[in-house]
Amino acid sequence: MLYRLVLLSFVVFVASSTSAKQYEVSMQHSFVNFEVDYMKVSLVKGGFDDFEGSFELDEETNKVTSLSFSIVTKSINTGNKKRDKHLRESDFFSSKKHPLIKFVATKMKYTAGELSEVSGNLEILAVIKPISFQINWKGFMNDAIDKAKKSLYLRAKTVLNRKDFGLNWNKSLDSGGWIVSDDVRVDVIIEATPSDSRLAYSRFLKKNKGIKKDVFKEIGKTPVLSNVVTNHKRKIAPKSKENLSDYSANDSRGLKSYLLLFVGFVIFIVLLIGGGFFKKWASSFLEKFFSERIADLISDGILYTVLLAAAILSAPYMGYGDYFAK
Repeated sequence: MLYRLVLLSFVVFVASSTSAKQYEVSMQHSFVNFEVDYMKVSLVKGGFDDFEGSFELDEETNKVTSLSFSIVTKSINTGNKKRDKHLRESDFFSSKKHPLIKFVATKMKYTAGELSEVSGNLEILAVIKPISFQINWKGFMNDAIDKAKKSLYLRAKTVLNRKDFGLNWNKSLDSGGWIVSDDVRVDVIIEATPSDSRLAYSRFLKKNKGIKKDVFKEIGKTPVLSNVVTNHKRKIAPKSKENLSDYSANDSRGLKSYLLLFVGFVIFIVLLIGGGFFKKWASSFLEKFFSERIADLISDGILYTVLLAAAILSAPYMGYGDYFAK
């Protein structure tokens, strides 16, 4: 009886672990925004243009595990070049010394079967603090262009004190108070897609800059987060040997996509023109053995078969198939 219970438990465990699917954050429709009070009467709004995240999702239960996120500090963008330059320097993010902001989730809270809160460890300037995000779970939606593709949408919000992480710069006002508030309101909008699915045609040409670093290798060096990394065993950054400072360089996949489209277009033109000549030659040749009508039918059949075979073979390189999922 005992061995049956053990076997049943093992089967349930395997089934539950294999039902989870890896999801990755799509930068095209995802945003990491923040805002702080300025001069007590206005706001400074901004965001980060380069970030990456991943998690595992059981699509039957909506249970999320192994959630991790990282942001390139150098990619900060407030719409003002002079201010952004200051934010990258030692008064704030020290982007050269601390190129990444890192977050690893440690606890999930669910309400009515949907993710409602994520707690974890946030690292900024090598300072690690626990933090919680309130989650607005939007759910799944099919792609408007390719109905076979679906994405998961959610929104995460929190308020943090920047001084908790060593972001201490400020200037006092003559009227009292400070030029920039301590509290920072963070608003993260996420679109996530299964890592093994090809993006829909409307999106597969996207230049995905990516974070050129194995983030978890860096996080794992930090004692507080090393155990979390050991448990998750995730790599949220793409496999790349490029230097982090080159985060703005275009991913080779984007360039390759354009080149493959161009090659596909050339092949299409060649087949179109060559098909006409082939049709004419084949009909003339076959008329030696068959009637004109039969010769036309046979030559048409051969031509369409060749075109269909060419389309099937070239489809993966035009964005349809497994190529872009790799």
